[in-house]
Amino acid sequence: MKNFVSFFFVLALPLASTSAMAAASTDITRDEFTESGTLFNPCASEEIDYLGTTFITIRTTTSDSGHVSRKISIHFIVKGNGVTTGAKYIGANIFNGIDSYDSADRKPAVYNFKGHGMLVAQGGVPNSKYQYYRRVTVNANGVVTHLAPADGGVAYIEGCN
Repeated sequence: MKNFVSFFFVLALPLASTSAMAAASTDITRDEFTESGTLFNPCASEEIDYLGTTFITIRTTTSDSGHVSRKISIHFIVKGNGVTTGAKYIGANIFNGIDSYDSADRKPAVYNFKGHGMLVAQGGVPNSKYQYYRRVTVNANGVVTHLAPADGGVAYIEGCN
């Protein structure tokens, strides 16, 4: 019985301390998108055929007063093969964005992200620095309804390393 009472107290204590925060509501959505294409790498003078996955997590919080805050995290992992050299390439990047507005209703929104990353090469060719652009359309419920290139393209190589 002593163990049961201790166990109940341990479970009840966190619930009692969070009751004041119950007024705000938070929703989290997660989406995955497969991406593929070709990218020219001037560092190795070759095309890279790539395939990868973009992961998008959206955390939408609404306070009692109606203030809505939406935090977006975009993470992608891509692997590619050099068409000419056969070199293997691996790239990864993370973007984070925050959108806040005062509203009684959640609203749809379009976000443009720009990030930098490193394309690590294996097979005797140099690594490359790149920029990555994405446009994400989110509905009022915080669900991604469209993922597309932004600002003229998916990615481009901006330097050799």
